[in-house]
Amino acid sequence: MRVNFLCILMKKIASIGIIALTVLLLISLSFAADAKLDIHFLSVGQGDAILLRTPIYGHNILIDGGPDDSALSQLGKILPYSGRQIDLIVLTHPHADHLIGAIKVLENYEVKSVLITGAFTKDSSYEYFLKLLRQKKIPIIIAKSSSDIKVGSIILDIIFPQENLSLQELSNSNNGSIAIRIKYNNQSILLTGDSEIEEEKEILIAGQTVQSNIYKAAHHGSKTGIYYPFLRSVNPQKVIIQSGAGNKFDHPHKEALKAFESLKSQILRNDISGTIDLSIH
Repeated sequence: MRVNFLCILMKKIASIGIIALTVLLLISLSFAADAKLDIHFLSVGQGDAILLRTPIYGHNILIDGGPDDSALSQLGKILPYSGRQIDLIVLTHPHADHLIGAIKVLENYEVKSVLITGAFTKDSSYEYFLKLLRQKKIPIIIAKSSSDIKVGSIILDIIFPQENLSLQELSNSNNGSIAIRIKYNNQSILLTGDSEIEEEKEILIAGQTVQSNIYKAAHHGSKTGIYYPFLRSVNPQKVIIQSGAGNKFDHPHKEALKAFESLKSQILRNDISGTIDLSIH
C-alpha cells in the first residue's frame, strides 16, 4: 500500500513538474515574441515624430512630436490603454515642426523625463514647453555625447552635441540638433533631427560611430543635410524620410534622393506611405 502511495505521489510530482516546465516554456516563448524593438515613424505632415517601444517591458520613447496634435491620435492607437505613459521625450531642437506635438503630449500624457540640449531659444512655444516641465516637475536631462542613456535593453548613444549647450544661443538651431544612435541586438538606428552639413562634419571629426541599419534622413530630406562622407559612413540599409505631402519646401529634395539611391538603401517616405512601422529583433 505504501509503495502504491509513493508511486502515485511521484506521478503527481512529475505531472506538476511537467506543468511548471510548460508554463515556463510558454512564458519564455512569450518574452521571445516580445523581444523586439518597435519603431514607429509617425506621419505628422511636415515634421518629425518617432515612437520607440522597447523590448519586453514596453518603455515608450518619443523623439520629437511633429508640428501639431497629429501625433496624439496615432499614439492613442499604438499604445495600450493601460500603458499610456511616455518614459522619455527627446526634443532634438525647438523648432515648431518638432516641438508643438511634444507640447500636446506633455499636456495629455504622464511623461517621466525629457532630454533636451538646453540651448537658449527665445520662442513663446518653447518657453511654454519649459514652463510645463517645471509645473509638472518632470526631470530634465541635458544631452551631451559623454552621457548615454540606457532604457531597458536598448542604449541611446548620444553622438551630438559633444558638449553641454545649456543657455548657449545658437545661430542655427538645426545644427544644434540632438543626434542619437539607438543600439539593440547588434543593430542600430541613427536619428539626427534637422542636422545640416556643419553638424555632420563635427560628428565625424569627433570620431563618433555612425554606421547604422536604419537612418532617419536629416532635415526631412533637405539638400542641406547631404554630406556624402557622413552618408557613406552611415551606410544604411533603410532610409526613412519624414516630410509632408506637397510641402512648400519641396522635401525630399531630388539631390537627397539621389544621394540615398547611390547608397542602394531602401527609401521609405511618410509623404507616400503614411506612418512607417519597423521592428528590430
